[in-house]
Parts: sequence; structure tokens; C-alpha cells
Amino acid sequence: MWKMPTKSYSRQSGPDFDMLKIKPTFFIAISLSLVFSLYTRSDTFLQTILFPILIVIGGIGITIASFQKDTSRKYGFLLIALSLGFLSGVGLQGLMKYRESSGYTGILISKVSEFEGILVKDSVPMAGKEESANSNEGSVLTVDLCSVGSREIGAYVSGRGRAIVFVTGWQKLFTGERVRVKGTLAPATNMPGVHFISQAKADKIESLGFAFFSDRFRAMAINGCMAAIGSIGYPASSLLEALFLGSRENLDGNLYEGFKKTGTLHILALSGFHVGIIFAIINLILTPLITRRKALVAGILIVTFYVFITGSSPSLLRAAIAAIVFGIAKLLDRESEPLNILAVTAAIIIFADPYSVYSLSFALSFCAVAGIIVIGRPLSRFLSPFVPSFIGVPIAFSIGAQVFTFPILIASFGVVYLQGMVLTVIVSPLVTIFLAGGIGYIALFGLFPGFLRDVMQTAFGMLYDIIFSFVRFFTPIPGLMLSWSGYYWVVFILILFLFTVDIKTIIERFAIIRKTRIHP
Repeated sequence: MWKMPTKSYSRQSGPDFDMLKIKPTFFIAISLSLVFSLYTRSDTFLQTILFPILIVIGGIGITIASFQKDTSRKYGFLLIALSLGFLSGVGLQGLMKYRESSGYTGILISKVSEFEGILVKDSVPMAGKEESANSNEGSVLTVDLCSVGSREIGAYVSGRGRAIVFVTGWQKLFTGERVRVKGTLAPATNMPGVHFISQAKADKIESLGFAFFSDRFRAMAINGCMAAIGSIGYPASSLLEALFLGSRENLDGNLYEGFKKTGTLHILALSGFHVGIIFAIINLILTPLITRRKALVAGILIVTFYVFITGSSPSLLRAAIAAIVFGIAKLLDRESEPLNILAVTAAIIIFADPYSVYSLSFALSFCAVAGIIVIGRPLSRFLSPFVPSFIGVPIAFSIGAQVFTFPILIASFGVVYLQGMVLTVIVSPLVTIFLAGGIGYIALFGLFPGFLRDVMQTAFGMLYDIIFSFVRFFTPIPGLMLSWSGYYWVVFILILFLFTVDIKTIIERFAIIRKTRIHP
């Protein structure tokens, strides 16, 4: 995948100058063009210029793709992909504009005193307040309006649009739950895809049940998992809740701050790490019992169910869709190129929710995985003769993810936690054991006798203490404070060049050209 196949060159044919280690493909081109189109959405002048240019490029691509040569067809399809990606982005922009202009209350917004709607996300603690769900800091609800009411004019009419509700106090509510909120509405500003904001106290929010049975079933499944997890005892249960369900509201504040201050908060985020563990457990259990293809189908179904239960965070969706695409490719005996899968995954998520492309978690998630593929994998092979794989692979993958997310982290936060790479290598195996054991415990919870539950509680508690000790040890180490500079782009592009261009092949082929000119 990374090395060019060895070719022989003749003086007549000359060298082939296709010297990239990572080949641009149709899916990569269309995804990058799609993201670029959405990121330049606010630049009307640039969009106006690029729109006809990309149409022309698409026409040229169709012409080139009609040639008989494989190389011509490849580059023709790349031009078509660039055009399609950009034009698809323009189409999504139109849809986004329609959504943004579709919010209305039916009565003057200043007269609204209460409203009803359906939650489109589980309730979450306010940003930065994940350490305690029982505090008075509050929670956030995302509600799609169904109707609004006014006590002043005695009217209740239909409404439409998305509202963000900031709640004083904690209240656990689930996606699909219909709620009545006694509070005012105000227009939202600088919040893509959101029409209104509101503030309310927890006792002013009334649950009216679930809109669909599937949502009620999901809430029952989460509550069942929470009951099983809770039986292992606090604080170990809070870590398992965060790792398996993505719920951080009960997580010990010191542990959360430790992960945050060491730059390892990604360990807690639902992502490919969790999906990979689930796939590994499924294969370990089912491979001796059924065929590999049936195990893949089972893995796809279980991962789909897991995403349904835990929700749709960008990192988890990316990992789950990638796993499903990978499994389908294997079932169809198709090539499963990692960057292709990543590109397809990005396109699916963007088409499902165009606003996700503007979230920081989307950028960090996809850039981290791209860094692992482009830099981490070849670097791990380079380190393999010198370092054991269980040490070299996490280090290489961490470096790859850090390099690709470095520009985003500096631009967003101005700080980089280099100790996070070391802590990741130490803590990741422990967290893997903790999560794998937790999944087995949840699945078999009803079968454990009392004494075995006590043993599991002790084991989880000890493992939690070990993880917490390592995190606490690295927490006092300060991060590297940096301000963004254009010189960082030079370093980043240079590193990218080293890992994507086959320099050895370039040198060899220029030597062939030089030899050919000297001895025609």
C-alpha cells in the first residue's frame, strides 16, 4: 500500500512519474471538495467564481475519462469527483439556508411563555461542567419545536425550528422524548442550524413521554446498562459510564480534569477505540463457532445497535460507519483502503448532517485518523525493528494523530500537551482492559452470582485506581503554550511531503533520466 511496486524502465518508454505513496482516489477527491465547499460557504465571492470553474473542470474530466488510457481515465474521474464534491456542497448550502430560514413561532416571539418539542439529543451537562451532574451548573437540551404558547394572549399554536435550552439544574432526558418547557424564547445568533435559545429551571421542564417506541426502547436499554454499571460501585462505575455510554455527568471531577490537562480527553470520547474493542470481542467469541463472514455480519449488526444506543457523536459515527463500510467491503471481497473508507465515512456524515462539518470534534476526529493512516502506520513499521510493537504502535499512532491535529489545537486552544503521548501509551492498554471487562460484565450481568460481583467490583476498583494514579502523576506537567504562526504550515507540509511522496523513487527516476540524456 505504501511502497510503489518495483518497475523496470527502458530508454524508449521512460519513467512513470506517479511517485506518491498514497494515491488520490475518487472518494478522497469528492470528500475534500465537499468539505472545502462547505467551509467557504460564507465567502460569496469565492463561491461565485468557483461554481462555473468547477462545472468546466467536470466537463474536462468527462472528456478525459472517455479516453482509452487507464491513466487518462483515472485523472478524468478525479476531476469529475472534484466537481461533484463542490457542486454537492453548493446543494447542501441551499438546504442549510432553507433550514435556517424555516424557524417560526406563529406568534410574536416576545409573547412566548412556553413551548413543546421533541429532543433530538440526550441532555448533556453544560460545557466544562461534566464533573458533576448533581451540581446546580445545569444541562443543555436540544429541542425541535412542535408548538408554542402564550399565557398573555391565551394562544397555543404550531411552531417550527430548533431551540437550545439552558437548564439550571440537572435532568436526564433522552432523544425522542417530548417535553414541555415553561420559558421564553429568543432568536439565536452565531449558532449554525439553531433558531432559538431559551433558559429554564429543571422543575419547569415536563416530560410528555416518547414520540416513538424505538426511542423508548433505547432509553430502557440505557437505563438497564446504567443499572448494571452502577453495581460495580463508584467511582469505577462513572469511568465505565463515560467509556461505554459516553455519559460524563457522574465522572469524578479530578479524573476528568486530569484527562483534560494532559491532552488525553480523547480516551474518554466514544470513537474507533471503543468500536474496535467491540469488534475484537465479537470476533474472539464468534470466530470459533461460526464462519468469518457470519462473524462480520454479526459485528456490523452489533456495532449498529451500539451506535443506536449510545447516540451519534461525530467520532463514534465516523468509527461505526468506517467499521460497517470495512465489513461490507470484506463481505464483497473488495479492497478496503483506509483513506477511502475515511473519505466515504466523512461524506456520509456530511450528507446526513451538513452542520457537523463545522464542529471541532468532526475536524479533530477525522484529522486524527488521517494522521494515524498517513504517518502513524508507516512510522510504526519503521520502529518495529527497534521497539516492541505494543510500545511502538501506540507511540507511532499518537505521533501521527498529534501531527495532523496540531494546527487545529493551536488555532483553537493555543496549547499542546506533549505528555499526552506518553500517558496515552501507558493508559490505553489499561483502559482497553477496563472497557473490555466492563462490556463482558454488562452483557453477563444477570448471570453473575453475588460473590462474583464482589470480585468484579474489587477488580474494577483496583484498575480504576491505577488509571487515576497515572493520570494524576502527569497532570501537574504544564502544556506547551504556542500562538499560531504561518511557519507551522511549512513544518506541517514538509512532514506531510516526507510521508506521502516516495523520495527514494524520485531520486532513482531522476537518475534514470540523467543517464538517458548522457547515453541516448
